[in-house]
Amino acid sequence: MQPTRCAHPDLILNGKLRWPPASSGFARGFESRLGRAVLYGSQLDAMNGGGPIAKFESCFRREIGGSHVLAVSSGAAGLHVALMAAGVEPGHEVIVPGYGWGQVLVFLDALGAAPVFVDVLPDTLCIDPAAVRDAITPHTKAILAVHQFGCPADMRALASTAEEHGITLIEDCAAALGAEIEGVQVGLWGNIGVFSFNARKHLPLGEGGMIVFRDHRAWETALGACQHGDRCALQGPSDLMHGSPDLFWPYRINPMAAALGCEMLPKTRHWGQARRAAHEALLGQLASRFPELGLPRDPPYGRHAWGSLVLHGPPGSSEDGEWISELRRHGLGMRPGPVLAALPDRPEVLSYWPASTHCPNAARAARTTAFLPRSVALGIAPAEGGPTP
Repeated sequence: MQPTRCAHPDLILNGKLRWPPASSGFARGFESRLGRAVLYGSQLDAMNGGGPIAKFESCFRREIGGSHVLAVSSGAAGLHVALMAAGVEPGHEVIVPGYGWGQVLVFLDALGAAPVFVDVLPDTLCIDPAAVRDAITPHTKAILAVHQFGCPADMRALASTAEEHGITLIEDCAAALGAEIEGVQVGLWGNIGVFSFNARKHLPLGEGGMIVFRDHRAWETALGACQHGDRCALQGPSDLMHGSPDLFWPYRINPMAAALGCEMLPKTRHWGQARRAAHEALLGQLASRFPELGLPRDPPYGRHAWGSLVLHGPPGSSEDGEWISELRRHGLGMRPGPVLAALPDRPEVLSYWPASTHCPNAARAARTTAFLPRSVALGIAPAEGGPTP
């Protein structure tokens, strides 16, 4: 079986993968504008949040929605700021999925809070709303819903629980730009949504992030937590500075990344359509040739963003099992090793939080999932002997 060829020719340049697809005219136009910005350095001043940063925030608000937005240096920085904006302090608990990327645990430790791990649903690998409801205690301050690999979590159920208990609901949309629930972009269902723009994401700016807030006061708290005093003085309330313009986390977005974001953001819808077409074509081939595999699909309540194409091995399999070898024999260069970890089972996590609850679905996902490389997922075979993107 050979990888399907994508119907979008703008994904290919000289027979090699090009992602995101961008014309040479677009590149030349942006290089010219960026060159002028560098010559006139004031346009790249990040201190007061003006110039390309203000424009990028405005573009994102217009394109995605949300009452208040704040550009930051990375998606991970955005999670840290979101937790601070939610008022997470020592003694608080934050409910997090047991399967995922461990970066948020570093921020919880820095804030003196503790994670409460709950299991994920086996079909979406997103946090289980029923398990979340059972995990709430008087110490619960926030719920973190991760739209895993671009698959939206069941935000209607999670939002209902959060509202009932007066808990802040944070969405990790790092790989989910373009994912929707009932026609509404993820990131707009909770109190705070966090997007990532590193090189592997839907809007690849090298690095960067955006936080979306429903509440103006939370935006003000985030502004004071991670932006230079110059911007706080211009945009924040009079009590925001606390007389200390230099006491903040240095999470400002690079203005050159913001400038690139202004140019690329309007194109993400087209790129998302190209990504979806390529993924659906390949999934159709895989379903007929490997019926025993678990293949990602749109959940019944929403639309997948296809941040990554992750396959589930057959029951009882492992991430280095025979199913991986079989896929490789058919030309699908699977990436070896687990995709993500079962967080409560990691020794370093147990050393910090020994009461962490085992999550069986998370543990199985850590054993039986594997990435398809981006070149294969987009239907484009890598060059012979060359690197696999």
